[in-house]
Amino acid sequence: MTTGTGFGSLAAAWAEQSRYREMPEFARDRAYWSEYLREAPGAVSLATRTAPASAKLLRIAGELAPATVGQMRETARRVRSIPQLTVLAATAAYLNRITGESDLTLGFSVTGRTSPLLRNTPCAVANVLPVRLAVRPGTTGLELARQAAEQARRGLRHQRYRYEDMRAGRAGEPLFGPHVNILHTVSDLRFGAAVATVRDLAFGPVEDLVIAVREEPGRQRVHVELNANAQRYDHDGLAGHQRRFLHMLRSLVAEPDRPVGEVDILDPAERHRVLYGWNATTREAPATTLPDLFETQVARTPSATALVFEATELSYAQLNARANRLAHHLIGLGAGPERAVALVLPRSVDLVVAMLAVLKAGAVYVPLATDQPAGRIELLLRDVDPVLVLTTADGHGTPGGGVLRLDDPRTHAALCRCPTANPTDRDRRAPLTPSSAESPRGLRGRRRRRPAARRADRGLLLRHVVGGSAADGRRPRTAPDQ
Repeated sequence: MTTGTGFGSLAAAWAEQSRYREMPEFARDRAYWSEYLREAPGAVSLATRTAPASAKLLRIAGELAPATVGQMRETARRVRSIPQLTVLAATAAYLNRITGESDLTLGFSVTGRTSPLLRNTPCAVANVLPVRLAVRPGTTGLELARQAAEQARRGLRHQRYRYEDMRAGRAGEPLFGPHVNILHTVSDLRFGAAVATVRDLAFGPVEDLVIAVREEPGRQRVHVELNANAQRYDHDGLAGHQRRFLHMLRSLVAEPDRPVGEVDILDPAERHRVLYGWNATTREAPATTLPDLFETQVARTPSATALVFEATELSYAQLNARANRLAHHLIGLGAGPERAVALVLPRSVDLVVAMLAVLKAGAVYVPLATDQPAGRIELLLRDVDPVLVLTTADGHGTPGGGVLRLDDPRTHAALCRCPTANPTDRDRRAPLTPSSAESPRGLRGRRRRRPAARRADRGLLLRHVVGGSAADGRRPRTAPDQ
């Protein structure tokens, strides 16, 4: 049905859409999308903030070079698709590289004009379809473009089913983050002698990010615009995404047989900024030690909260006093400069106190995660050859040799007899980093040779810490966290 202007009537278009919801086709489309989305992951976004859909947008546009447009067309030809769908593939590749997510759902805008009447009626019937894509480390750009084409073709057969209905079936949760909108526009319009230029002012409310792809018919020009929810993105962040995304798109179509996991998403300028500009942090270091800095803060704010763990809270003065008692005790047991103290402790107040106490004693601490396999702990202890091992009771063996159990009543009694004053007559050393401490050779360059008698006691030390050793034929066990 058409009006006197040659256009279809809005009433007829509305009636056609209403009839669709009563037809078997509607039930088939609903079943298709219900199954398609049944195990779909949640929406994955590039945004760092959450906010509702907004009509306030940030827009950044870029134009692709003719050579890139030609490569898009060649990639599309190989997968029997249209060039613009390579943007859908590039969006999935970029989202994967930024977020690390492998199973992605993107949005894909369609006209929704599935009948002659709807194609001839000036009304809004556009829809957004979810497109699920899987990006694995070895997935090539061509394979991803083929996925995008196949998934889009499948969805187009059921495009009349509204996105609003799909979302209602998922408790109102968004189905995707970014979505791609392919637009066919002309740059110039003529009305007699008058020439007009087409400009899109807005897309309406945008929930997350719309990547608009505009191709001017008859021209080797493609524009890519990022239209972002201004409440979720800021201008600088969006500009960075636009720059990296276009770099990903160009790389994907230039080398479509290359795995997307090997594509460098940073252009040379940004790579130089990340590696060198952001690391230009050279500054004069104060001629002091970490214990000195901590003790200065203790003197400045003794009553301020320094440490909170679960229900325990310590002020700077309390933490300093506990660390000082333990430091004096460690010094008496042989800890000091050029010597290592291993910490086989769970995350706790005791762990922080022990780290600070070892530094105050002038030694270096070597933290060992308690959830590591016993064999790994044994290997590290053999390599580090610590003067002491600080740990907790595990019910295996009797403390002896170089093991100090912090929850042993005898240790508690010994600490109560130690002074709370800051140790001042020992050279202090900065700790090794956890990464170097856990490396099999992390401490080799820092330790000095131990007396032979202490090396002979090492087997006993290992048995008390890990519950056994190769020497006594028992399988080593880690002490359970208390």
